[in-house]
Amino acid sequence: MSDLTNTDDTQAIKAAFQRWQDAWNRGDLEGFLESYWQSEQVRYVSGNQMMMGYETIAATYRQRYLAEDAPGMGQMQLEVEPDFIAGDDALVFGRYKALDDDQQVIGHGAFTVHLRRIDGEWKIVSDHASALG
Repeated sequence: MSDLTNTDDTQAIKAAFQRWQDAWNRGDLEGFLESYWQSEQVRYVSGNQMMMGYETIAATYRQRYLAEDAPGMGQMQLEVEPDFIAGDDALVFGRYKALDDDQQVIGHGAFTVHLRRIDGEWKIVSDHASALG
C-alpha cells in the first residue's frame, strides 16, 4: 500500500473531518449533516440500526440530539486515517470519543467510512460506527 500520509487527497479528507467535528462541537447539527451524501443511496449503520437515505439519517440524528428530551450533542473528538484512496473514492478508518458538556467521556468507538468526491467535495456514502467497551 502506498504512503497516504501527505497526499493532497489525504489532507483534504482530514480537513473535511475536522470541519465536520467542528460543526458538531459548536452544536451545528445541520453543518455536521453536510458530511453525508444527500442521496437515497447513502447508508449508516450504528448499534443495532441500519439506515438508508439522507432524509432518514438526518431525521434520526435530529430526533436523537435535538428533540426536547434529548441529551444534547455534547462534544466529539475524531481521529481519522485514510486507508485507501483511488480516484474519487476513499476508505477511512477512525476512532471517536463522545464527551458530555463537562468533557467527561460518555462513549467511544471506531468507524469505517466510505467517502466519495462529489462535485469536488468529499461526502460520506457509507458509515459504519461501533461502540467499544
